[in-house]
Amino acid sequence: MNNQRLLTGLLSAVLLGAGVCAFGQNPSVITLKQLFESAERYSAQLRPSFSAEEEANQEIRAARAGRLPDINATLSFSYIGDGFTTKRNFSDYQKAPIPHYGNALSLSVNQPVYTGGAITSGIQLAELKLTASGYATELQRDNIRFRLTGFYLDIYKYTNLRSVVENNIAQARKVLYEMQARYEQGVALQNDITRY
Repeated sequence: MNNQRLLTGLLSAVLLGAGVCAFGQNPSVITLKQLFESAERYSAQLRPSFSAEEEANQEIRAARAGRLPDINATLSFSYIGDGFTTKRNFSDYQKAPIPHYGNALSLSVNQPVYTGGAITSGIQLAELKLTASGYATELQRDNIRFRLTGFYLDIYKYTNLRSVVENNIAQARKVLYEMQARYEQGVALQNDITRY
């Protein structure tokens, strides 16, 4: 529905532009290339296709990242207070000195060595998704271009038809003028004027 509105708007703009150019002093012609660029820039139908291509590119990057090693680093600091011991009845309290500060550092590196082709297959699948989304975008683009080309050619056809009709009107006025002159001279009848 949005695409229909877009195409109708573009057609109206071209028609209005042709009308303005017909009465203006400097006529300008919109080329098909300019019309295609404008339609692709503002098409609501192509936006999801472009988004699908970008998403497929991100999936390829994510699948290729599966070949990279995973590096995890952890660093922690801690403070431990003094401890104490007692008997069960809480008598015989004794203080136990414990080191107050502690630290830990851990580094873990994981590199996939053999995954049975899962990473390579994931990359190929993501590339196939990119190819499919590219074909879908091209199909949408071609459909829009075919419609616009049809509208564009219709505009030229109607413009030529308009000039033919204007020429016919001019010829008819010329014939009527000649008939009027013949009628005034008495060579033609009123029916001849009415017929023309």
